[in-house]
Amino acid sequence: MASIRVLYTADEIKEAVGKLALAVIANCTKPVALVPIMDAAIFVATDIIRAFVDYDYDELQMYLCPMQIKTRYWDGTTTVARLLTPIPENTDIVLVDVVIDTGETLGLALGQLPRMPKLIAAVVIKPDKCTDPVFQKQLEVYSCFFVKGDPWLVGYGLDDKGLHRELPYIGVMYEDNLVQQS
Repeated sequence: MASIRVLYTADEIKEAVGKLALAVIANCTKPVALVPIMDAAIFVATDIIRAFVDYDYDELQMYLCPMQIKTRYWDGTTTVARLLTPIPENTDIVLVDVVIDTGETLGLALGQLPRMPKLIAAVVIKPDKCTDPVFQKQLEVYSCFFVKGDPWLVGYGLDDKGLHRELPYIGVMYEDNLVQQS
């Protein structure tokens, strides 16, 4: 039977995503095209927009331009990478993802954009799993949290067979009969 250990509470996530919103405010001078990688990053994008409202910051025009990428299929293939809404001209692109691990999804996302993003906002980066962190040298990457190893994360948009996407926190899923992570 699987269990979930909370890594980051809803309050910790809210505070951290608020800091991501401040990074957007500090770095973007044009209207912002917020590009969340679906499905999980829509939670982050929504919370970034809420943070703008909480900060009473109304000087920045924003467009929501979600992107669909499917990278995990049982046979290991990638079949879908596309923008669901066109990105307007003369905007600063902010690419939003929940987890950056191998960099594969990020590479696919960059290939769909009409120009390089002003910054990348990520909630979690798994630096131990990054096989090609070249993107960190070429782009401004802002992250809330770093996770060691390669735990299976759930909650806050991250899913496990449709069971845990709606959890307000980020947790690690593990099997009860395995050695628990500390």
